[in-house]
Amino acid sequence: MMNVGAIIQARLSSTRSKEKILRNLGGRPMLSWVLERACQLLVDTVILAVPDTDAHDALLRFAGDRVILFKGDEEDVLQRFIDAAQTHHLDVIVRICADDPFIDPALSNALIKKHLETNSDYTTYALKGKPTILTHSVVYPEVVSLAALQRAAGMTKDLKVRQHVTMPIYANPSQFTITFLPLPIYWQRTDIRLTLDTDEDFLIQEELVRGLDHEGKEPTPQHIARYLDSHPLLLAKMKKIISEHQKKIVGGK
Repeated sequence: MMNVGAIIQARLSSTRSKEKILRNLGGRPMLSWVLERACQLLVDTVILAVPDTDAHDALLRFAGDRVILFKGDEEDVLQRFIDAAQTHHLDVIVRICADDPFIDPALSNALIKKHLETNSDYTTYALKGKPTILTHSVVYPEVVSLAALQRAAGMTKDLKVRQHVTMPIYANPSQFTITFLPLPIYWQRTDIRLTLDTDEDFLIQEELVRGLDHEGKEPTPQHIARYLDSHPLLLAKMKKIISEHQKKIVGGK
């Protein structure tokens, strides 16, 4: 039986918004949103993987019965994932970023099930033929085998590529077994930004969370999409940031 673990990459040294994962969103730290949702996934282990520096001891308080704190390479994030997986004997890794607080358990668990059914190297949702990690509306993780990450690590020494962890895989699709799931119709869009990277992102997401709470709605993808469509000014702010932060694949062969 495969040992499956969620690994959440986190750091406190973000340059755009310092210690952003500890900033409050809807009255509680953003990181607590991520961990709470990760603990609802079909995994055996939840690991918070942080740089091996004393500054990150501040994250110890988030460890507990369901969450393990792992310290690894600060600059080489791909190696940090591999080391965390090997230390905790994982075969399959569910990769989550700590600045994506709206990870949806239902969509995520569908990915995990499909990955285990197909025994793929890499499984994720796709939009217009591209992996959704390249979009800004991140409500799902990536699922990848440890073996695939180890192969990816041997393909590049470029830390700018390795910080994206899975990029060597989807940049070289002919060399891996990749399974793409189609997104639900309500989420087939490129105009929503839910990752929290800048101070402006926080202001927008705070307004979103407050608005949904006022309507008595949970921040699920369906509710988020409907709310934004009924609040075009908020959606326009997201579109502006998206246009200024385009994502692209590097390191392909």
